[in-house]
Amino acid sequence: MVPYYACAVATGIYAVSLFSLHRWSAAESAPKQSGARDPHVDNAKFLGMVLVCWSHIGRWKVLEYSGLTSEFVIWFHMPMYVFLSGSFVRPASWQTFLKILVLILFPLVAFCLLIFPLERVMLDMELKHLWLPGAAPYFEGSVFHLLMGSGPGWFIWFLRCLLIWKLASMFTVSLPKAAQIALGILSGLAGVYCHPEGNTWSYGLFAYQRALQMFPFFLMGQLLDTSRLMKAVPPPSTLTMASTWLLLFSLLYLENHSSIWSNLTDDLFHLLDSYPAPFMTYRYPASCDSAYYWLWARYGASLAYRTFCMFIFLLFGVPRGRVWFTDAGSATMYAYLLHMPLVRYTAMGLTKADALYAATLANLPPALDYICFIALATALNLWFAMIVYVLTLHPVRSMFGVLIEPTWLLNLATAKTRSPEKAEEAK
Repeated sequence: MVPYYACAVATGIYAVSLFSLHRWSAAESAPKQSGARDPHVDNAKFLGMVLVCWSHIGRWKVLEYSGLTSEFVIWFHMPMYVFLSGSFVRPASWQTFLKILVLILFPLVAFCLLIFPLERVMLDMELKHLWLPGAAPYFEGSVFHLLMGSGPGWFIWFLRCLLIWKLASMFTVSLPKAAQIALGILSGLAGVYCHPEGNTWSYGLFAYQRALQMFPFFLMGQLLDTSRLMKAVPPPSTLTMASTWLLLFSLLYLENHSSIWSNLTDDLFHLLDSYPAPFMTYRYPASCDSAYYWLWARYGASLAYRTFCMFIFLLFGVPRGRVWFTDAGSATMYAYLLHMPLVRYTAMGLTKADALYAATLANLPPALDYICFIALATALNLWFAMIVYVLTLHPVRSMFGVLIEPTWLLNLATAKTRSPEKAEEAK
């Protein structure tokens, strides 16, 4: 019972810390500049996409690591994306509604019906997978379930959730802050206690459980002005950023050595049971009454841990000014929708390498094993960065822009909506 009380205390400290940060930031918050892109945000989006590649490689054998795990260490990148997305909330208007439908819903549908089947063809080299709803690789049974995210295309959950958050926030943004915070708390608790009964891939119809549980991060990005915090903490030097990434890879090394990780963390993450946090998996209350009752505290502690990791990364692991990949950070939607085949090919190549070098890498001394892992992680990170960068280049954007960034459709819809108004004015 004591660990559950500790989770409750951590939840309370987390709430007080956020409230204090909000009050401190709001004391001297400057109005946001419109039109100018923040290079720090674009840099964070690019590096977050690199971590997305990390999280999607873990299902395959990587050298001696059978299924490289990264849920506990790396899985703060999606809360970071949600947090950054929340800072771009706009009040309800017809133009905002059109932008949400065209720039989020259209790419989602295009991915489900065109890009995802083509990616499967690239991976399997079998044209029979191009379009067979109900057969491999879908398993949804219908086009409806394909669009709702109840099959292998579940990993595109972020777009589904972003659509829900954007539509909901159009109306909640005008509510008092206290009401918005209460709504965020109720949303998170509903996501914990009202879980779906879906299949292996399902997180509820249209990923509703993830939308509910991640809404506090979106709300945090909307309400929390971090500009004063960024000014108070000096920009990280190259050495600081390198040390942050080295710490990240070192923790990843420990996570993939279960006995060491369990001893160091005292099985804390098994208590939070957050795979991947904060999407908590748990047994039914009849078989685990105490754990079920304390889910709210475990959920709060999980949010606190991910928020802490997110801010450490934003403050010390991401450059604040313009760098070579800043412009690519504004086009990470392309990398998000197109990266999976390249990441899988990478995993397949590493598995082939394992067959060649397994004998050489087996039974290394701990120090040498750690050095080899850090070298592998650094090389993989650079490779993933190159993948993300290439997928955001102009040729790729020209080829897939009609589906992924349909500004042409937005301009057409805007023109259609304005033409009746002009006709009325002419009368």
